[in-house]
Amino acid sequence: MLTLQHIELDVKALPLLSKRIEIGSVKLSGLELLLQRNSSGKANWDMSADISTATPASISSNGNTDASTVSNNLIYMDSISIVNAQIQYQDAANPISTYQIKRLSLVEGGDKTVISLGMQAQGQAIELSGKTGSLSGLFKQWDVGLTKFPLDLALNMNGKPLLIKGEIIKPPKAMPSINLAVSSKSFDWPTLDVATNPAPQTVGGTQPAPATRQAQKPQSRYVFSDETIPFDSIPRAKGKIVVDIAELGLPKRKPIENLQATLHLDGSSIDIPNISFQMGKGSANLQMNLSKTNTVNPMLMAKGVTKDFTLENLLARLDPSSKVSGGDMKLA
Repeated sequence: MLTLQHIELDVKALPLLSKRIEIGSVKLSGLELLLQRNSSGKANWDMSADISTATPASISSNGNTDASTVSNNLIYMDSISIVNAQIQYQDAANPISTYQIKRLSLVEGGDKTVISLGMQAQGQAIELSGKTGSLSGLFKQWDVGLTKFPLDLALNMNGKPLLIKGEIIKPPKAMPSINLAVSSKSFDWPTLDVATNPAPQTVGGTQPAPATRQAQKPQSRYVFSDETIPFDSIPRAKGKIVVDIAELGLPKRKPIENLQATLHLDGSSIDIPNISFQMGKGSANLQMNLSKTNTVNPMLMAKGVTKDFTLENLLARLDPSSKVSGGDMKLA
């Protein structure tokens, strides 16, 4: 379901003479979008069935699709602006997740796109700003020619920034290659707890009904979350991601310090030859490998050494209210 209160289009007149549509700017306000996926996995935004029955693109004399004809009919936009939008997502097994977009601005100039995003996701403030390569160029050249897409972004969650810098290279008809550096002095692992429903406004002088609150999930027994991790949703790619976070806050946990890791991506497997971090006086140096992420039974292997951990320290990280004491503990 899609509703829209207001739209402004700035259509360039001259390209129309060449049977091309170029839009200088698009401004949307009051956008409401409901995305749903049923128990069989069918999504209401999946138009593949409709596309497969649509009229095919122009076919050349040798039976191949005329890519130039398709490309020439594309719609190009210099800038997109969205304000006061709401996106909701629901699948068959979980309640609705709500995302409030206060502003989204994409402005293209030359081979760059300037991004500015301000939104609320399940009660958390999220800001994204910076520059990328040309988004229109990326869509136009995807699987057509070699495409290089630089990234220089700052993701800010609840006032704590995470810097993302690097490049994505997409060869035609092949997996993309990702080379990124992710760093932060202090960043919080996102929590997506169900938020309190907002109190209704007073109407006609009557007092509003008290706000309702959905039942809160019990605190997870695990460090991050006890929810199923959708490994099969991880995009397949090659390349490397370097992580350097001085302090990583965990939901309802004490933070991890000096987290450093290098992830090597190779299609459906992720190899982490070295991941190190500190928790209080304790430190850990681990090696991990995640494989078969494109199957229903992914495999995760881990090994390593910890030093100067105590049982009291470890349990306090998992549950600050715990009352356990003990001596030094080592794992290998």
